[in-house]
Amino acid sequence: MNEILVNIIGAIVTLVLIPLIGLGGKALINLIAEKVKSEKLKRALTSATELALRSVEMVAQTFVDELKTAGTFDADKQKEAFSKALENAKGLMSDEVKETVTSAYSDLDKWLATLIEAYIQEVKTK
Repeated sequence: MNEILVNIIGAIVTLVLIPLIGLGGKALINLIAEKVKSEKLKRALTSATELALRSVEMVAQTFVDELKTAGTFDADKQKEAFSKALENAKGLMSDEVKETVTSAYSDLDKWLATLIEAYIQEVKTK
């Protein structure tokens, strides 16, 4: 019985959570397009945001879902998932995007961490 319940919960997370992540990301990217005046910064922020959001989605599908299904997703695994998303996003960014975001916000890691945390919180509250 517990195995059936875990499978149902895993399916619900996959079917509901992942599409919600995509919707929240589109709204964030639209906000950047409206508020940022510099075209170079706008492109860099849009690229960095898309890569960060896709990294969260990738980690959710390849790491978090499996752990939740197995019932082993705990605080340590949350930290590990966050680190995976952060490192994946940075690894996908071009040097130009990293430099542009860093010049605007001083600390790329802190900016990305804030973005990732806000995005995860947004998804959790939907």
